[in-house]
Amino acid sequence: MAVPAPTVDENLEIPSGRGVMLIKAYMTEVAYLPPGNKLRMVYRKPKAQAQG
Repeated sequence: MAVPAPTVDENLEIPSGRGVMLIKAYMTEVAYLPPGNKLRMVYRKPKAQAQG
């Protein structure tokens, strides 16, 4: 079962269904683990730039 795209015109007014979109937008890696009811999210902090 696919998750409906929350940015499609007919789904813009629906108050739910934004979680997966936000996770994919903010995490570095997102993977569903078998059998599909677990989600691995990885966030890698950007490297700080040297000041000088």
